[in-house]
Amino acid sequence: MEGISKGKLSTPLKGLFYGIPGVGKSTLAASFPKPLILDIEGSTGRLNVDRVDLRKEKFSTVMDWLRRLAKEEHDYQSLVIDTIDWLEPKVWEATCARLEVPSIETPGYGRGYVETSSQEWPQFLAGCTYLCDQRGMNVVLLAHCEQKRIFDPMLTEYDRWDVKLHKRAAAKCVEWAECVGFLILETMVRRQGQKELLSTDGERVLLVNEGAHYVAKNRFGYNGDGIKPVNYELLAKELDL
Repeated sequence: MEGISKGKLSTPLKGLFYGIPGVGKSTLAASFPKPLILDIEGSTGRLNVDRVDLRKEKFSTVMDWLRRLAKEEHDYQSLVIDTIDWLEPKVWEATCARLEVPSIETPGYGRGYVETSSQEWPQFLAGCTYLCDQRGMNVVLLAHCEQKRIFDPMLTEYDRWDVKLHKRAAAKCVEWAECVGFLILETMVRRQGQKELLSTDGERVLLVNEGAHYVAKNRFGYNGDGIKPVNYELLAKELDL
């Protein structure tokens, strides 16, 4: 029958990697093939990369860069957004301008967040998807993390590490990504007398399978305990990109 394709498709990665400040998110992203970093946070100064400084720019300028990468000739193979939690206030500002209100809270009852998650965030993610699908670029979203309280009727309340965004925006970005990785420092238990202490040797681990206390996922069938050392080459190998 016409229109049916068979077998695995090799496509660029739509990734979301998050973690505490200084854990190495930008370093991981810089290891991707021929990256261009849209630096919204201002954290890439010590990396030898191509970057666009967008710290003082509006959301519309971020979208302009997505359109430029979609239409103009270039040899970049990866786009990095560093970070989406620093992008979020710019998104809110754009929503407020569209609604003609002074604050994202002004509409009341959470309507401002509903508006931004139904308009500005989908526009941004659609631009990222276009670069993946039509320009063959990896798109990597970076974010910080925060603990969020989970209310499960079958269990007691517990905390879980999640992407540091409003819950509606976080859900949109996690849904969009094919791989969501929680980047941590590997810890181990060492004994000091009668006490057991947690320590780290500084080695980073990328967790890409869902855990009870953190958000993660991958659509590539990887079921390992975590990817280390953390770089694009090993990530591509483990996920069979």
